[in-house]
This record gives sequence, structure tokens and C-alpha cells, in this order.
Amino acid sequence: MLLRKITHHLKEQNWFAAWLDLLIVILGILIGLQVNSWNETRKEKALETIYLKRFVTELKVDLQVFDDSKVRNQYRIEGVDALIDAIENGFETNRDDLIHLLKYIKRIEIIIKANTGTATWNEIVSTGRLDLIQDQKLKASISNHYQIADRVRRENLMFNSTELRLDQILDRWFTLKQTLYFANLQYDKLSSEDITEILNKAFSDKEFLTVLSSFARKLYLANRIMSRNEVKTQNLINHLEKTLQEKEKR
Repeated sequence: MLLRKITHHLKEQNWFAAWLDLLIVILGILIGLQVNSWNETRKEKALETIYLKRFVTELKVDLQVFDDSKVRNQYRIEGVDALIDAIENGFETNRDDLIHLLKYIKRIEIIIKANTGTATWNEIVSTGRLDLIQDQKLKASISNHYQIADRVRRENLMFNSTELRLDQILDRWFTLKQTLYFANLQYDKLSSEDITEILNKAFSDKEFLTVLSSFARKLYLANRIMSRNEVKTQNLINHLEKTLQEKEKR
């Protein structure tokens, strides 16, 4: 309709009216573009808030994972200490003490490694939306956090070699039937003589002593890494929550 009016004014050489109609068209286009830009900005800010909240939720889960993993590793450290004490000072032959030592061996088969969540980070990077985060310091902190987490996951691989080596050593101490009972935690089906025999084989196995010492060092290392990451994760959560609070005030 407006274009028809412009054409009509041009035919009548009514230049003022033609230019006025043209100006209205241009202003309409500019206003439309501005409104569209404003809507896009609003959507991006809303999406940024969603991602920041997801980071907070994911990182709080990581804190719980760190805490639980450290407790479970400490449980294993106590088992290592008990085994070393038994090796150095001998062990009681009553059934309860024998079963406890056997359980300690079972307990140290695995080093607990905290596997942190990366779903939100992977999504925001793979979709190219990292620029949604306006706070450059926060963006750098998030990026640095997940780079460190990736390095920690690679470092965790060194623990796997100790676990595999220990698993191979265990096979030397058990008969097939004893292995089945041990693997299925059916200690009550092992006689006191069987357990004593297994422990004597284990405690005289020089490779086991070497692996046990290595295992203890790596348990302490794993917990130190998690303690360090707990502090960094909490600092990042604080930064994220502060940013979210500031966004809500605007």
C-alpha cells in the first residue's frame, strides 16, 4: 500500500510526499531490525543464564563426587596401613582378624578417581556458544577449569596401571575356588586355614610389597588432587553464583 502511494506521488512529481513516504519505509525497516536485534540479545542473555545455572548445578555435583571419592580412598588408605602393619609385625590368626585382612586386600583393588561432569562444557563448546558468556574473566575461569579437569582425567590413567598390576598379582595367591569366593565377597566359605595360606603367600610376595607401597602413594596423590580441585571448583561456583545474582538485579 505504501509503495503504491510512493509510486503515485512520483508520477505526480510530489517530491515531498514521495520522500516522506520513503522515509517512513526506511524507518519501519530500521525499527524492525532493531526490534529483531533486541529480541536476539534478550534470547542470548536468557540462554547465557541457563548455561551458567547448569554449570553451577554440575559443579556442585562434582564437589559431592570429590568428597565421596576422598572418603572411599581414605577407607583404602586405612586398609593399606593395616596390611603394611600385618606384614611388618605379623597378624592374629583368629578368624575375624583374618577376614578383615582379606577384606583389606579386596578393598585396595581399585583407586577411586573422581570423574567430573563435562556435559554442559561439551555442549557449549561444540555448539559454538561459549561467546554467550559476557564476563570475560568468568569465561576464562570456566575454560581453565575444564582444561585442568581434562588433564586430571589423563593423569588418572597412571592409576590404572597399578590396579591392573595388583589384579595380576592376586591370581598367584588363590586356587580357582578361592578366587570365586574372594571375587564374590563370600569370605564365610573360606576356611581360616585357606585365608592364612592366602595371606602368607601375599605377605611373602615381594612384588606385592612393591605394588602396595606404590598403591599407597597414589591413593594419597589422588586425594591431594581432589582436594586441590575441590577448592578450585568451589571458587568457580562462587564466581558463577555472583554473576547470576548480578544478572538478576539488572
